[in-house]
Amino acid sequence: MSSTDPPVHVVAVDLGATSGRAMLGRVGPELLELREVCRVPNRPAAPDGVLRWNVLGLWAGILDGLGAAGQAADIRSVGVDSWGVDYGLQRNGRLLSGPVHYRDPRHERAVDAVHSRMPHADQYARTGTQFMAINTVYQLAADQEMLALADLVLPIPSLFSGWLGGEPAAERTIASTTGMLALEGEWDPTTLAAIPVSPGLLPPVVPAGTTVGRMTSRVADAAGLRTRPDVVAVAAHDTASAVLATPLEGSAAFISCGSWGLVGVESPTPVISEEARLAGITNEAAVGGGYLVYRNTMGLWLLSEAQRSWRRAGTELSVEELVALASAVPEGLPTVDLDDSLFSVGGDVETLIGEWCGLRGLRSPQGPAEVTRCLLESLASAFAEAAWTTARLASRRIEAIHIVGGGARNDLLCRLLAARSGLPVLAGPAEATAIGNVLVQAMSAGAIDDSVQEMRALVRRTHPPTLHLP
Repeated sequence: MSSTDPPVHVVAVDLGATSGRAMLGRVGPELLELREVCRVPNRPAAPDGVLRWNVLGLWAGILDGLGAAGQAADIRSVGVDSWGVDYGLQRNGRLLSGPVHYRDPRHERAVDAVHSRMPHADQYARTGTQFMAINTVYQLAADQEMLALADLVLPIPSLFSGWLGGEPAAERTIASTTGMLALEGEWDPTTLAAIPVSPGLLPPVVPAGTTVGRMTSRVADAAGLRTRPDVVAVAAHDTASAVLATPLEGSAAFISCGSWGLVGVESPTPVISEEARLAGITNEAAVGGGYLVYRNTMGLWLLSEAQRSWRRAGTELSVEELVALASAVPEGLPTVDLDDSLFSVGGDVETLIGEWCGLRGLRSPQGPAEVTRCLLESLASAFAEAAWTTARLASRRIEAIHIVGGGARNDLLCRLLAARSGLPVLAGPAEATAIGNVLVQAMSAGAIDDSVQEMRALVRRTHPPTLHLP
């Protein structure tokens, strides 16, 4: 590999909780360019009373994106990343039913049953996964009737990679979100027995950068491609992909801020103390080794929910407009615990905040400007507290916070975070998840160095962050 080698073109399929998109990447030792070629909404629905992801709509968008990318360049490979915990059940290569959304409440009834067989403290010691009722462990425990019909359980990125032509595989970062992966990196038989799920239903675990197959002729023809690109298992959990593309230097915490806020530090060893468990700290496998030690908190999803409510009431405001309005609101609004279960299902956010404040004798914010300011103040406070807590529990020193994802575009959030944490905040790249996806594919193709630090240096040179001081 040299600076004179031609760049490679790859397609990053980046699936989020509210939309899916295809990004065309052009990568070389001194080159890192991305262009969105297709975006589709990701709207779950509950036609049978169970909230399900619209995977067929996402699949149609992926084909459209591949077709648009193929018109612009010869595609070397394609990789898929997505949110964690959810999965598809297959039998004989066919999807049995629409994958259930993690916000569907079915899993709640399985928590006590699993804990009666294996308390969470025992799970945590083996997997390092924080307790959330949405974890795959509890979803599968609640899905026993369908599980009995299946011969394969696939994380969401693996499901789409298989449809593209890849062999069944669970990339390590996405596998570590399930609560079923031992800290040593393989499926944990004791946890599987507590669900219960047969180990034979789970695909092999592979590291990021593994070529799992080649696109089928049928898919290539449907997308209008001239060639059949490789299918690469990228850092399939969007958080791990985003952190890979976070140009961390020195002693810095990371925040991947989209629908969720993932706040933490990198660590060579897992953090599995009882204090860490009770603090809601999770340990995710990191690209290149080690762990992402972080807390999973509310992100900007509630602001999207608030926008939806205002839109239904006849007020259409963009995020940029809301941030401008909120910037003019004086301090003094309450700091709300957005991780309270009251907010977990969304809805009319202004009313929910009013209810939360009313129970505590606090003045409720009124209207889009005040509600947005309250949300951003509350997020900044939660992010700052989570950064300091994870750093302390992991015995890591932090001198800065680096925020990537959609939150990096929100200047007010970044300024508030700097003020609440007392630390410099480096913002960007906003497209970190897609960049991480592209970097792993370029590494797999031999177009760039396989060192995480070298990949981050390339991001720093091509996508320099914005500095916000306390």
